[in-house]
Amino acid sequence: ECIAVFDDLILKLRGKDLPVKDSWIQGGKADPYLMFFKNSNSLASLVVPKSGEYMGEVDDRVYHCIHDGKSQFQKNTLNPVWPEITTEVRDLCGGDICNPFLINVWDYDFECPNDDFMGFCVVTIVDLIKANLHREGISLQPGKAGHKWGGFLFVDEIKFRQSGERKDIMRLVAEKGSAEAVHQLLEWNVLKEKAG
Repeated sequence: ECIAVFDDLILKLRGKDLPVKDSWIQGGKADPYLMFFKNSNSLASLVVPKSGEYMGEVDDRVYHCIHDGKSQFQKNTLNPVWPEITTEVRDLCGGDICNPFLINVWDYDFECPNDDFMGFCVVTIVDLIKANLHREGISLQPGKAGHKWGGFLFVDEIKFRQSGERKDIMRLVAEKGSAEAVHQLLEWNVLKEKAG
């Protein structure tokens, strides 16, 4: 079955050999979490941030946060296994599995107001599928100039599930025909954009 725009993407990710961010007093490791960003301006090209010039600060006029995993940070580890992440394919990449999106890895700081940036990667859903199939890590680019290591991101599981919205659309097509289903879909999208 093909992947549809309205399907949910379910991911289980883990990090490996992430850079140390906490002092030896704090355990000499890190408390990593993930953030996913979609390129929300379809006219703007997605420019891969260059190492040394990018410290995790995203322009919210261009990027839209899809997943903020700060509440799911993994304590005192350089090899975190994060809880399952679920998001719509449409929300993450506009429904096109070849559209790139940004993943940032941060170290949660208990004592400081600002968390430490650990690394990033720009990937597509296709990249995640390949990484899972071949059991290969995705290299994380380090944030700071002079830092040579960002670690790896592994995709332990990737699957797709029909979302409730897709099931509703398929039911509408069966009941009312495709033209009315498309009209209903357009109305839902307008309402969703106004609510969001």
